[in-house]
Amino acid sequence: MLQVSLFTGPNYLIENEGTVSAHAFNATNGVIPEGGLVVSVDAPNLSEFDLDEISVEGGEIEAVRDGGFDLRMTEYTALVNLPIAEDEETESGETATFSLAAGEGYEIVENYSDGRFNLVDTQGEIPSGEILDTNDTIPLATDTQISAENPTFSGSDAIYFNIGNRYLNEDGTYTYIDSTEDVDVYKVSLNAGETIAIETFDNENNSEPFAGFGLTLLSQIYDAEGNSVRDYAVGGFATPAAPDKLFGGISSFDANETDSYQEFTAPEEGDYYIAFGADDNIVSFPAQADYPNHTLYDPLQIGTGSGNQVAFGNYGIKIDLLSENNLRATGTPTPSVSNPDVTNPPTLSLSANPATSDSEGNFTNAVVEHVELGGLSSVNFTIEAEGDIPEGGLEFVLNSDTNLFGLFRI
Repeated sequence: MLQVSLFTGPNYLIENEGTVSAHAFNATNGVIPEGGLVVSVDAPNLSEFDLDEISVEGGEIEAVRDGGFDLRMTEYTALVNLPIAEDEETESGETATFSLAAGEGYEIVENYSDGRFNLVDTQGEIPSGEILDTNDTIPLATDTQISAENPTFSGSDAIYFNIGNRYLNEDGTYTYIDSTEDVDVYKVSLNAGETIAIETFDNENNSEPFAGFGLTLLSQIYDAEGNSVRDYAVGGFATPAAPDKLFGGISSFDANETDSYQEFTAPEEGDYYIAFGADDNIVSFPAQADYPNHTLYDPLQIGTGSGNQVAFGNYGIKIDLLSENNLRATGTPTPSVSNPDVTNPPTLSLSANPATSDSEGNFTNAVVEHVELGGLSSVNFTIEAEGDIPEGGLEFVLNSDTNLFGLFRI
């Protein structure tokens, strides 16, 4: 029997902007009858929408009833576009739900059977911390509104395809942003010399395309004109851990593991924009555009980037304006080491060998903070024991006067 699923978006509908809600119906595991498949939808808040402006692709509205409607699907994917009504009534705090109802000739895919919209009169009524799907560029960035009085922003989003992440063209068609083009941009307003700490967190429900790595976000920071304010990107498969995660974790989903961490100090007063995308999609340096199938990401233009990705999924984000009243998070001191069964411990010695190689394979005995594309900078630590190591091993602590995970990834 045919199985029907429903996907909706965006998460917020804004009355004074006339936001058009998207409802995508998919029919799988069967054949649609010659006359089409009639699917019933329960929508108790249907009166909040402008039914005169409804449009359907891949089907037609069979009937509108009190608290819902029936859709006749003539194709395996049908899209219903339904704008919010301008009824001059206060919408803030209201929601509208749509859910598939039982009917003849189909079964409901329970995990993908409904959608929920938050209704507001203006964009300014969207609560701080709520992130819209359509934040792919600087003009559409999520405003974190951080300040000395409100120094922390946190929320959650996804690098993923969402039916609501689309943009209306002049000819009435839509440009959809797929998961390979999805970028999330966050705005911060800073005074000269102010520093922010930016950390993202992987989600345990994400897949791991590479062992030990989850979503692998990549990020860049821009000014209001779309210029990169640093000559390097942060994230991907090599990102420093946050200062309060001294020893990392056992996987990308461990509570002690950092997906990405960075700090940024404003060179001058102004608005700055932090863009996150899947690794290999945000290509922001001309040299990278020379790689096959790579194009530059333009923070002022939707749907740009290389269109490549190694993963997609959900993530959490936290941005802190650091100050005397909002200090940088630091790690818990390491507990004392105990080797109770070791009576004659060996003597340990430590040596460190720095090395930096460029894209042509040339080596230098030094470490640099940023390297060119294709280069690598690292330190090899060697620990030697003079004497016998116990059969069960020996526990020891490597101390440092700095946060090593702020400089290196192990």
